[in-house]
Amino acid sequence: MDPQSRELIWLRRVRDLSQMIGSEEDPAKVPPLVLSAALELTEAERAFLVRVEGPNESGSYRLKVLGSRGFRGDGLEGAEGAISRTVVEKTLANGGRAVLTSRPADAELVDATSVVGRGVRSMVSVPMRLRGRLVGVLYLDHRGETALFRESDLPTLQTFATQAALALELAAARAEAPAPVERSLLVGKSEVLSALRAEARRAARSGDPVLVCGEAGTEGLLVAREVHAGGGGGPRTFRSVDCAAPEPVVAADLFGAEGEPGLLSRLGPESTVCLEGVEHLPPTLQRVLARALRDEVYVPAGRGRTIPVQARVVALTSADLAARVAEGAFLGDLYYRLDIQRLVVPPLRQRLEDLPALCEAIAARIGASMQFAPDALQCMAAYAWPGNVLELEGELRRLAKRGFPRVRKDHLRDEIRQGRGIVHERQAFSGRTLSELEEELIRTTLAECGGVKARAARQLGVPRSTLYHLLERYGIEA
Repeated sequence: MDPQSRELIWLRRVRDLSQMIGSEEDPAKVPPLVLSAALELTEAERAFLVRVEGPNESGSYRLKVLGSRGFRGDGLEGAEGAISRTVVEKTLANGGRAVLTSRPADAELVDATSVVGRGVRSMVSVPMRLRGRLVGVLYLDHRGETALFRESDLPTLQTFATQAALALELAAARAEAPAPVERSLLVGKSEVLSALRAEARRAARSGDPVLVCGEAGTEGLLVAREVHAGGGGGPRTFRSVDCAAPEPVVAADLFGAEGEPGLLSRLGPESTVCLEGVEHLPPTLQRVLARALRDEVYVPAGRGRTIPVQARVVALTSADLAARVAEGAFLGDLYYRLDIQRLVVPPLRQRLEDLPALCEAIAARIGASMQFAPDALQCMAAYAWPGNVLELEGELRRLAKRGFPRVRKDHLRDEIRQGRGIVHERQAFSGRTLSELEEELIRTTLAECGGVKARAARQLGVPRSTLYHLLERYGIEA
């Protein structure tokens, strides 16, 4: 397998495993999950996880083994742990750096006869850092495979280690005290929205890219601001870039022009660059951005030297990027670098209990004094809102201009009164692709329409020809 293909496979695994670890609510289960995920990611034979405290005044660290797999005891005890103790100590030296048996520079770090005597053929030890602070070490080895870990694997393994460190920190915080009540930019108390807020807070603690997915009209931009708001305490700026703008404009915004750096380097490490409609990013810029995220540096237009990427990247999309990658319409290398942390925004039909709160918040934002009669709210809750919160805001703006002090059912648009569209049971969004959700929606709609395609297309709000295309794509017979 070529190095690039291997890296993309590892990035996909990092994404899925990080989401699984970050979703675990029981603090005691997080270290075992990290170890299992590390073994699955790398196909290593053994692993252990060490928490690091220090250094103290003498420069030494205090170590605590949080868990191990494949070792007797905790992985550092006795003769069997001699190699791993040595490697951990070397990892902690000089502020922490990865140790890799296949790297020539590390050949002298571990006594070759000890390695052979214990049967260890491949070994890697990766420092775990959060906000520049060394908090732990992840050790992996294999007694049968030679050169299982490669130099090219280290950036991806380091990304996983950072995600694991973040999950451990959050688990420790949950164990010590209840989570503080935080003000959210997202309005509502539904279960799916509460889960999204929790995932956004988790993502905010890491500097890795975030991919925000959701149907058109959902609150992707607010989710991006939620991630930004939960970041660190340094100088912070949020800037949005429209990826559908002309290519020279997007290139200048991101990477600079006429010798001036772009937003990726001009903004500080606590700032956020939000890529709206990332699926529209021109292919040339996709390649440039993928390399910048990979190397953490880029060369601005008109300059001959590299400058570092500092700002966090949050990408928004309403498209099925995985399908576009498969079709060759979107660069896979960029997709997997953006999809390290995925947040899926639930459609309004999955959080209809939030309607009253949303109506109140939108009315206040547009400066309207508006009350809703029970029959109006009941009618609105029976509507599927294919345009999501954006459609709801448009309806409230229309009602506000008509000057109704108390909105009744007969004041609503015909589509809403007639219930066009279908309300579906709320589902768990985390970890599911947009294509999976689209297929499920189509199947459910057809079933509720008794297989009548014309009615299903009308309720889905799409032309009949579009429905036929979707049926063929997903192999649905009706």
